[in-house]
Amino acid sequence: MLRKLILFLIDIGLTLFSGIVSLFMRFGFDFEEMGKYDESVIIYTLISSIVYILNGNYRIVWEYASPRDMLFLVRGSIISYLVNVTFFYFYRGSILPRSVGFSTFLGSLILLLLSRITWQWISNLRKGKAGEKRILIIGAGDAGIMLLEEFEKRPHLGKVVAFMDDSKRKIGRRIRGVPVFGPITETMKIVEKERIDEVIIAIPSATKEEMERILKAIDLRKIRVRTLPGIYELTDGRVRIGHLRDISIEDLLGREQVKVNLEEIGSYLKGRRVLVTGAGGSIGSELCRQIA
Repeated sequence: MLRKLILFLIDIGLTLFSGIVSLFMRFGFDFEEMGKYDESVIIYTLISSIVYILNGNYRIVWEYASPRDMLFLVRGSIISYLVNVTFFYFYRGSILPRSVGFSTFLGSLILLLLSRITWQWISNLRKGKAGEKRILIIGAGDAGIMLLEEFEKRPHLGKVVAFMDDSKRKIGRRIRGVPVFGPITETMKIVEKERIDEVIIAIPSATKEEMERILKAIDLRKIRVRTLPGIYELTDGRVRIGHLRDISIEDLLGREQVKVNLEEIGSYLKGRRVLVTGAGGSIGSELCRQIA
């Protein structure tokens, strides 16, 4: 509740500030002329504050706001401007020059958007830790970008510092401020250069052959690697941090795992004498334990 009140007071202050600046832009330092419109600017601010509430500006958790949520501010500012124009058209007790009204609308909209971006940035900064985990995402496609957005909303889980991709169109460019390196065969060089703590493979559509090629480019002894499930396992098409899993033996095999029917094999060996060659090795000794 306190945060909502703070945001509400910030919005009122920014809208009023925009109105005052608009008067300065229209009349310069002619304070006598500006004084004629003090009441109009206050009325504009009050009407706008009511519209902001009815528009639902304070039902959004701005720490996790998306660009779509920012449209609520745009919609609220446009509606407040139209309501004010209508009000001053019919209300003859006070006048607001059209240029002042429009510049107040435009200025307040810009300031409101900046205030939410700053609010989100400060919130994320407070959540972040000095020893944050540095993450590299392999795959600068839709899945990789969705993961980046997820980590931006939850900075305490890690920070994405680089992408790896084979697309020449993407290599050397930036996605939401994060550089794209390539090709994927150079992954370990970037891991060392950028001091990466974890690699995430964000290519749900990757085939077994592609997965094998990617894993060959990574030294699994030096870095933790996680991946997303296959595209058909993402039921709603959305990628989330909770979908990530560690690399499994199936990923390393480069082929489908062989399903072993232990009960059927056991029936062949039950009651028989078995000779295991090479029983002194790791595989042979494990076979002896399993058979026994």
